[in-house]
Amino acid sequence: MEEWFLYSLASCFLYSLWAIFSKLASRTVDTNSFNLLQLPIRVIVTVFTALHRTTKQIPGSSVSSSSSLSSSSSLNTIVNHIGDLNLYGSIFTVISCVLSVFASFLFSDALEKGDASSVAVVTGSYPALSYIISVIVGLEQINLTKLLGVCLAIGSCYCFAIS
Repeated sequence: MEEWFLYSLASCFLYSLWAIFSKLASRTVDTNSFNLLQLPIRVIVTVFTALHRTTKQIPGSSVSSSSSLSSSSSLNTIVNHIGDLNLYGSIFTVISCVLSVFASFLFSDALEKGDASSVAVVTGSYPALSYIISVIVGLEQINLTKLLGVCLAIGSCYCFAIS
């Protein structure tokens, strides 16, 4: 199996989990809270992952880890708003954010190693995998139309993977 395909499948899986945790978060957290909570986490996880990947890919490079946050009124507003969130909704939001950041990095890795059309089709089939996982964990019911969509998505991935 080619390396781009493995990265695409891993990215697809993380995007599937991202969709599920986002759905779970949406049950107890409003859209504004969801996005406010994701923003700082997304930045931290992205910076940490990017720095880790940079030092891993470029041996001997020195990356300064010193940074400082200034206390501004907008930051205080965000922190106060986040303090009012539901615990489970907040946890699901954090998990979905972390998964989406890692999925994005895997998607980029897959694009470096494979054709954009093939990578996009495999990664873009995450709604089908999200549906399968949602049925398994009891978040959704089996629906014949969606099942047909899953079969078509799998067939599409197969066609792009073998070409």
